[in-house]
Amino acid sequence: MNTDLALQKAIDLLIKQKTMVLSTCKDTMPWTAPVYFICSKGSFYFFSSPRSRHIRQGCAPGYISACVFSDSDQWDTICGLQMTGQAKPVEHLTIKVKITSDFLVKFPFAKPFLKGGGTFVPNLWKKVYLYEFVPMKIYLVDNKTAFGNRKEITNEWLSLKI
Repeated sequence: MNTDLALQKAIDLLIKQKTMVLSTCKDTMPWTAPVYFICSKGSFYFFSSPRSRHIRQGCAPGYISACVFSDSDQWDTICGLQMTGQAKPVEHLTIKVKITSDFLVKFPFAKPFLKGGGTFVPNLWKKVYLYEFVPMKIYLVDNKTAFGNRKEITNEWLSLKI
């Protein structure tokens, strides 16, 4: 699979899919958690409680993994992204407001939770935080091409397109 085709498949996948699975590990105890996400400029953004296990483990120094995939009934149609990177809370208010707005476009059902009375809720950040997952390695797995076929997608390519 050539790079342009792999990048286009990755972009299509990220536009169509809504959930990303985060994987963390602490003291040999692995943990996974699905989160709703948006992708912007090569980073993945999601909301979560700072008390959740995936945040306590995932935002500690070190790496986490993540995947985004399309549901499939057959092994030869499995397609998804496998990623390794780091997660961190978003601190900059301008980025929080922009990403929250973009998030609500993709997930309008979250509006009552993230907004109140049609205006931005500043106290939201005390209960639920916005986090950024920055992938360092991204692989597109596409069994349509060949079983177990993986193509590396650089974050620089992804950040230019989405």
